[in-house]
Amino acid sequence: MPDTVLLVDDDAQLLHIAEMVFQLEGYNVVTAASGAKAMEALTQVRPDVIFLDIMMPDIDGAEVCRRIRADPKLRHVPIAVFTAAETRDQELLEAGADEFIVKPYSVEGLREVAKRLVAAGGQARDDGA
Repeated sequence: MPDTVLLVDDDAQLLHIAEMVFQLEGYNVVTAASGAKAMEALTQVRPDVIFLDIMMPDIDGAEVCRRIRADPKLRHVPIAVFTAAETRDQELLEAGADEFIVKPYSVEGLREVAKRLVAAGGQARDDGA
């Protein structure tokens, strides 16, 4: 069964591009266009990695990250956050982000981060996290 990626971004074009990249890499892809939709999706799917935009109109990415880390069923899932250069990195680390991807990002960069975080998440599950 392929690894599952949850993509969360309110920018429809970027969401579509990232979705295509991950589908071509063989991932099962679930998308959400807002923080609220991401939390809703997480009630039905357990992704292997989450790519999360920070600047969203409803629940921002930092709050989504905190909620994921507070949930015992989800806290082991690696989270990469999409950031702009002026973002609050320390706040995001405290919220539980594992990695930052600076916008605009490269397709190859997305692929590499996904591979690294899926492997790390699998190791955390194997260790009983």
